[in-house]
Amino acid sequence: MTDHELFSQAFDSLTASEDTYEEVLMKIERQDQPRHSLGWRVTVATLASTLVFGGTAFAFTNGLFASAFGSKGHENIPATALDDGKGGSITAPAMQFAEASEEDVARILGDAPQHVDFSCEVKGYTLTIDDLVMDEQGVGVATFTLTAPGGTDQFIGTYDDGYPDYGYLRYETGEAGKQLRSLSLRGINGGIYDHYEVVDLTQTTDEVLHGVMYFGAMNDVDSEGLVFGLAGVDGDSDLWEAETDVFVPKARVDSVKLTDGQGHIAFVSPVGITYAAPFGEACGWPTDSDSTPTSDDAYAYEEQDPQVESAGWVPNNTTIQLASGDPYVVESEDVFNSYCSYYTTNGAMTLVFNRLLDPELVASVTVDGPDGTTLTFSR
Repeated sequence: MTDHELFSQAFDSLTASEDTYEEVLMKIERQDQPRHSLGWRVTVATLASTLVFGGTAFAFTNGLFASAFGSKGHENIPATALDDGKGGSITAPAMQFAEASEEDVARILGDAPQHVDFSCEVKGYTLTIDDLVMDEQGVGVATFTLTAPGGTDQFIGTYDDGYPDYGYLRYETGEAGKQLRSLSLRGINGGIYDHYEVVDLTQTTDEVLHGVMYFGAMNDVDSEGLVFGLAGVDGDSDLWEAETDVFVPKARVDSVKLTDGQGHIAFVSPVGITYAAPFGEACGWPTDSDSTPTSDDAYAYEEQDPQVESAGWVPNNTTIQLASGDPYVVESEDVFNSYCSYYTTNGAMTLVFNRLLDPELVASVTVDGPDGTTLTFSR
C-alpha cells in the first residue's frame, strides 16, 4: 500500500481537519522529489482555535538563530546530472550557501525576531518552535527542535542515494509502528503556507534535532496567528496529530519596494522576495485590462498599469543585483539558492531565500521569462 493510499484510508475513518490532510499528502508527494513545487492548488479550511498571544523581543545571546541563515553544516552542492530512467538525464540544480554572523543577523533583522517557545507532543514526539522572523508578505524563517523515540538519525540524509542532499528533513519510511510523516503550519483565519524543513547539522545531536522551517504565505489572507504541528501514523490506519497554541507575531521585518516602471511591484526583505509579474494563465493572473486590479500592493498592478498581453508568462530565472556589483541568483534552470518557491493564489511569485539578505544593499532584481522577456525591478 502506498503512502498516499495509506493516508486516504486513514482519513476515511477519522475526522481530521482538511488542511492537515492536504499538508500530510503534500509532504508525502515531496518525498520522491524534494525540490520546490510551483503552482500548488490547495483547498483552505478555516479552523477555530484558542488564541494565545506569545513572543517577546528577541535577544541575541547565542548563535542558534544566526545559524539558521547559513549553511547549517551542509556543503555547497554542484549541479548534478541524474539518470531520468528513460535513457536520458536530468539536472539536479546547484545550491550555494552564504554564512551570516550574529552581528549581521542583529543588524539586519533588528527587533523583528521573536522568541516563540511553543510546543506540542504526541506519541513520544515533541516539536518546539524556538524563534521566528517574518516579513509583511508572510515570508518567514523559524527555528525548531524535534525529539523522537528513535533518535535523530532517521531524519537526516537524502531520500535517494543518487540525489543530492539539500538538507531537507527526511521523514520516517518504515512499514509499521509510530511514524512521523509531516510538520505543519497554518494560519488561524484561513492562511495556508508553503514550507520546507532543513536540518541544522551544527546543532543536532543523537537525541535532539535542531532544524529550520522556511515558509511563506500562499494566499492573500494576513493570518492573525500561526499554528505549528506534527502528524504521523500508527501501523496502517491510525493517523495522529498535535498542534501548538496560536502564536501571534508582534513584529515584522521591513522590506524594500521596487518597481519596473510598468506597474509591476517587487518586495525584497531579508528572508525572501515577493513580486507580481504577467504570469497569465499559469496562475490565474488577469490577462486583460477589464480585470486588472488597481490596488497598490505586492499582488496587483498600480492604476496606470497597461493591459497584460503575455498570458502564460512563467519565470525561469530570478537574480538580485547587489550594490557591490555581485549577483545573487535566487533561482535559475540549474541553480536554486532558495528553500521555497511558489505562486500565491492571487498571482504573485514568492521565493524564500536560503540565506540572509540586507535589503538596503539591493540595487535591482531581474526576472527572465521563457519567451525572452526580462523584467527589471529597481528602486
